[in-house]
Formats: sequence, C-alpha cells, structure tokens
Amino acid sequence: MQIVQISGGLGNQLFQYAYYLKLKKTCNECYIDDVSCYNEARDRNVQLSQVGAAFNRAKTDDILTLTDHKRDFKSWLRRRFTGSNDVIRHEGDEITTDGYWIGYWQNADGYGEIADDIEANVFGPEFKDEILDSILAKEIRETESVSIHIRRGDYLNPDVQAVYGGICTNEYYETAIKYMQDKHSGCCFYVFSNDTDWVKENLKIDNMVVVEGSDEDHGYRDMYLMSLCKHNILANSSFSWWGAWLNKNPEKEVLGPTIWIHREGFDKIYNNFPVKKISPEGKML
Repeated sequence: MQIVQISGGLGNQLFQYAYYLKLKKTCNECYIDDVSCYNEARDRNVQLSQVGAAFNRAKTDDILTLTDHKRDFKSWLRRRFTGSNDVIRHEGDEITTDGYWIGYWQNADGYGEIADDIEANVFGPEFKDEILDSILAKEIRETESVSIHIRRGDYLNPDVQAVYGGICTNEYYETAIKYMQDKHSGCCFYVFSNDTDWVKENLKIDNMVVVEGSDEDHGYRDMYLMSLCKHNILANSSFSWWGAWLNKNPEKEVLGPTIWIHREGFDKIYNNFPVKKISPEGKML
C-alpha cells in the first residue's frame, strides 16, 4: 500500500498528485491523505477535488498504521521500548511494499508519461465552462495574452526570504516584460498576485490588467486563467509553474527564474519543460 500526503497550496498539491499518478502506474494500492496536513488552524485547504482531480482517499486507520501513530496501549508500549515501525518515505527513497510518502516532487522528470492523466483530471468541465464563459477568459483567449505571476505575501516573511527571496527581482520582471513586448507586439499582460495593491502601485506597463477577485479558497481560478494565456512569466512558485505547464498553446513562450529556490534538490524543476531563464540581475540566459 502506498499513501501520498497532500500538503501546502494548490501548486504543491498538484506536484504531489502527479507523484501519486506515477505510483499508480506500478503499484496496485495507491491512496491520497488529504486530511493530516489540514485543519481549522491552517490558512490553506485541499483544492484537488475542486480542480476535478480523481483519487482514492486513504482510510484513517491505514494512515495511522503506516505512520505508526496508533494510540492503543499495545502500540504505545511497543514504540516506547522498541521504537517506531513507521514506513514513512521521502523523495528519492526506493518504493517498497508499503510507504507513506512525504515530499513536494517539484521535478518534471517522468511527467511526460502521465501528462495525459494529469490533463484529464485537472480543471474538470464542471467549473471550466463557468470560467470560460467569463468576460476575462474571453479577453485572454482573444488577445496576445501574457500572464505575469508576482508572489509576495508569505514570501516576504523574514524566515522565508532565505529560501525564496532575491530571485524574482524587479530586474527579472523588467527583462521578462521587455522580452515579451519586443517579441509579441501589442501583447496584453494579465497580472496575478497575492498583493494586487502593490502591483497597482509599482508595476507601470502598457496593456496591463490586474486580475482580482480570487482568494486562497479559489486559487484554481487564477491558475486556470494563467493556463489560457498565450505566454507566461513565472514567479519562483509552483502555482505559476502549473499554470504554464497546463498551457496548451503549442507556440507558448515561458520565462522563468534561473534559480528556483535557495535550497538543493530543486534543480530539475524545468526538466522536459521549455523555459527561457532570467537571472536575478535581469540577464537572459
């Protein structure tokens, strides 16, 4: 039995979901734990079901068994004297008979083989039609549209800056915007951000639309609108990564930062995914 833990926002959830789909190719019993990391104290929720992702939900008893968290006296006594018998697995571990998987899998390797499965399960018709009928979606589809994702909010926290800060700088965005303007004359920029007030105050470009109206619970709307744009400018965020990856325009151009995060193990995020890279200093590589 294999169980994949779901955590974080929608972008991370989709990477974890992709790993679940990969496991299903070779493992008979695969499930998703979409409960353990979410409760009333968290400011995020599980959006997999909202984007139409089909999956087998893990039973509580199976989660407790694989993580060795059962609270009966016998289990407690055994853990006290012999240690844990959990089968918690992380990225890079070998697949064994049983595994409870914790990780992010921000790695495009091998996603080509499950691309059809992902696309078939993400953005189901029940809300696709609703968004496609919106005036904004029609504008995006009828123009030479370019999405810009600017991630602020939690990325500005001092304890987060060491990991995510100093990557998508003003110079990064200036170079990306100029490239799109030069390459796609008359393009219209649709800006998605968790700080739209900052965008309005600081981003002054022609043909710009600041997309508003979505919150954490409805972030999938913004991701889907990003995927409708002809081209994409990424933040170092899995949210805009998926918006661009799900973009079906065969001639799309995607611009992304040379550094994903200041931590090892995330250097394969662009594997098998055509991205033109821009450094924090604004140099296109």
